[in-house]
Amino acid sequence: MSLNLKNDDYRIENGVLTWVREDIIDLEIPDGVVSTNVNFTNLHNLQYLRFPDTITEFPNLSRMLSLKKVVFSDNLIEICIMSECKKLKYVKLPRQLYEIPKNAFLNCTSLEKITIPEGLSDICKYAFYGCSSLKKIVLPESLELVDDYAFGDCSSLEEIIIPNANKHYITIKRAFDGCTNLKSLRLPEALDYAIYGGYSGIEEYYTFGSCPSVEELFVPLKLAYKCPNEIYLNCESLKYIFIECTKAKSLKESINQNKMKREIIKNLKELMKKNNVYYKVKFVFAKEKNKTEQKEADIIEVDDLEIKRLIEQIKEICNNISEENRQLIYDRINEIIEEYIENKDSLKPKYNSDDMELKLDNNMSMVRTKTIIALEGIILGLSREKELIKFLSDIEKYKQIIAEDVTELSNDNSLESNIKNIIYYSNLVDVNKRNNLISELKLHLEKASKEASKQLSSLSSDTALTLNNPDDYITKLNLEISKTLDNIKIYYEKVKPFLDLLNALNSSDVNIEKNKGTITEDISTIRYILSKLSNGKYKEELKNSINNLFGKYKERLAKIISDDELLKKEDYDKLELEFRNDLSPILESINNYAYLDKYEENTANKVNIYNQIKKTIEMISNGKKIKLNEEISSEVITSFVIEIFNYTIECCDKQSGLLEVDDKKQIIRDLLEILNKELDSLDNNTIDSLEEYNEIIRNILKKLAKVKYDVEKLVKERREYYNINSEEHNKKVL
Repeated sequence: MSLNLKNDDYRIENGVLTWVREDIIDLEIPDGVVSTNVNFTNLHNLQYLRFPDTITEFPNLSRMLSLKKVVFSDNLIEICIMSECKKLKYVKLPRQLYEIPKNAFLNCTSLEKITIPEGLSDICKYAFYGCSSLKKIVLPESLELVDDYAFGDCSSLEEIIIPNANKHYITIKRAFDGCTNLKSLRLPEALDYAIYGGYSGIEEYYTFGSCPSVEELFVPLKLAYKCPNEIYLNCESLKYIFIECTKAKSLKESINQNKMKREIIKNLKELMKKNNVYYKVKFVFAKEKNKTEQKEADIIEVDDLEIKRLIEQIKEICNNISEENRQLIYDRINEIIEEYIENKDSLKPKYNSDDMELKLDNNMSMVRTKTIIALEGIILGLSREKELIKFLSDIEKYKQIIAEDVTELSNDNSLESNIKNIIYYSNLVDVNKRNNLISELKLHLEKASKEASKQLSSLSSDTALTLNNPDDYITKLNLEISKTLDNIKIYYEKVKPFLDLLNALNSSDVNIEKNKGTITEDISTIRYILSKLSNGKYKEELKNSINNLFGKYKERLAKIISDDELLKKEDYDKLELEFRNDLSPILESINNYAYLDKYEENTANKVNIYNQIKKTIEMISNGKKIKLNEEISSEVITSFVIEIFNYTIECCDKQSGLLEVDDKKQIIRDLLEILNKELDSLDNNTIDSLEEYNEIIRNILKKLAKVKYDVEKLVKERREYYNINSEEHNKKVL
């Protein structure tokens, strides 16, 4: 069933990709799509593209100027053309790929690395032509052809690796024309099996003609014996010719090899003399072996007891490492032993004179000593491997610390504590300085990591005896970290007063006591008074003035903090004095505003009491019972007077009869007298504080409470009187 799909990014109809959003950045074509009708050159923002296993017809991706990464599913057997994609950096080729087509990556100038899968047979013309960022190419064992200019003008290409196990790659042609930076090249043994252009797999005039930087050339023994020596002349910078030999399996093969070696040396001497050039020629054992042979390989047996002891010691150490790494070390040991045996065999005596025997003994001692030193170097390297791995692990831990929030200083001088202290200080300074500090810290860690990693990769080499102790790396790194820490401490002491002032301007703290005795006391005072002012035009005007002044000094402080030359104590003292002078008029204004705001508040309180009393007088003057509501209940004086007034009315009605009309009139006169006196008092006085306002309310309520008490006392006496008289009347009736 054909795939049909529609979303905001793309549309698929019957398995065909028919539309893609033009501003899309990442596109993963889903499984089920077999072809496309999209013009990809219109997708100007596309950076990432993935093709599924199901696609059979590819679009042309040439001149996709934003494309950076392309991934092909492993089951695909073809790829599309991606020429002139200037930003393309990474391509994952499918494992089933059999051919890289013509112009596939033509002029992809940002392509730095590509892995060519095993199984590939052909790299066609101009496939990687002009890939000026490509530095290394590893060709697979299955490769049969690298066509003309396939890697032409790859100006950064330094190394090409062709496995010796390759039995198919029989022609070089002009594949590397224009690789001006190519320094090393190894030719495969298969070139010995076919004749091309009249010579053994090599075109005389083109193979190295435009590779002027080649310094070392690895040539199989048989190929070096058959091909014309003139090919070396085209390598203008050639210094070393390594003739790779295989270990002879029989006496006849050994004799043939020696014959070829002598012929090669003879021809090269004639060539160098004739053309006034000089090459260092060395016969070496081929480094690369068949994978099956590698698995079955073991360490070559020797008779020397000391060498055997060192080999056994290495074997014991290697029991705790991976099989892959162990095999690498075994291969290195075999190279050392093979060289030892070869040198030993070459020193067999041809004469019986005593002098010659003595000279041979000295040479044998030198060969043996060299072998022992090489093996001891491997042991030393392996013993330091664990420590280096721990050091690299610690560096990863330190990198994690950089992302943490360190809130306190550490007292010890350990590497970890110094890093934490740098992070602590970095959180106290401005953003730019903090970013620079973090970058410097990461740079130190990265540098140490690279050095240790490089050293780790050299552990099994002849130079292992000269390796630095891992403790040296820790000491060196801690020294650099300590310098950074000292610098930030010195900087922080200089910048601290400026930062404190800037932080005070940005803060909302109104705690005056905490800031006592510092310049931030005035700032906190201003904020404190401002917080107590009621909202109004005075407060708004004041806020604008403060914000303008603070903004001006924030800009100045930010500029000073960003320039280390301005961080001087005399500059700060001058700035602080200027700031205090600018604050003085604002402090004076804010005090005036505060007084005015306080006056308005107290006036409002006075009006509140006055209105309550006036309203109460009007309500009780009618002499009728008053119904309480929420508005009246919220006014404490009014509600209390009404409570007394209503109680008086209730006790004076016909049913109760506890109070007379004259009693009621007297009580109302008492209430009105109290209220009117308070009105007169308010007219003649002011309320200067909230405490005074509350005190006036309390005094009025006390006076009203006495009236309430008198009313309740009178009602109680009347109730007792009527009860007594009622009992006497009943007795007379009986």
